[in-house]
Amino acid sequence: MSYSRNTPNAVWTHNDSGGTPVLYLISLENGSLLATIELDGTINRDWEDITSFEIDGIAYLAVGDIGDNSRKREKYQICILKEPILEDPGGKSIQLKFSEEDWVDLRFRYSDGSHNCEALAWDPLEKQFLLVTKAGSQKAGLYTLGLPATDLETPAVAAKQGEIDIQNVSAMDISRDGTALMIRAYDAGYFFSLGAADDWKEVLRQPLPDYVELPVQIQGESACFLPDGKSVLIATEKKKQPIFRIWMDGSQ
Repeated sequence: MSYSRNTPNAVWTHNDSGGTPVLYLISLENGSLLATIELDGTINRDWEDITSFEIDGIAYLAVGDIGDNSRKREKYQICILKEPILEDPGGKSIQLKFSEEDWVDLRFRYSDGSHNCEALAWDPLEKQFLLVTKAGSQKAGLYTLGLPATDLETPAVAAKQGEIDIQNVSAMDISRDGTALMIRAYDAGYFFSLGAADDWKEVLRQPLPDYVELPVQIQGESACFLPDGKSVLIATEKKKQPIFRIWMDGSQ
């Protein structure tokens, strides 16, 4: 789930593995479907997270085909596209279809083998993606992945930066100003703050902050900061499920 940069009070989301390669824009006012974007030329092998970012005043969406429960994939994929500026549809849902020329296929591999991952975020200060793996009862791995300058044929490499002592990581997001980060597990959220002299690689290597207990959800696998960077929205898989707002101090 990712808060829209071009449509007020709305979030982008998607289905899990096996679904169609479609993004959905959902109103936070009434839960209605505002728009869909179908990506031509790809499949939803195992879409697990979506994030947004801005470069030179242009808003982008990035959806991570990064799930790998069996840990056998050789390559992974991030689909990057410009977030559309939607005209008022007059109460009707807008249906868009992006051809292969309308989005960028960023393929990558990890520096140390195959991993299952459900947490993707954009670091606006370092201008790179952060990925945190989901390793069951083991520590999660932290990886960084930059945007390639030109070569999209050769898979990029996500470099390991350390480990985080959080199990079953299911989502992550970084605030728009780059100074707050949230990692969620199914029942707990961890909020991190960036000091003036820090970067996220250093912060996430430090001892964990106290966790925030999250509301019980069927399969909570999404989280995104609101534009003010002081609170997040969390959601779960399945239909007709509530979205909760969680403040960094744990209040709802």
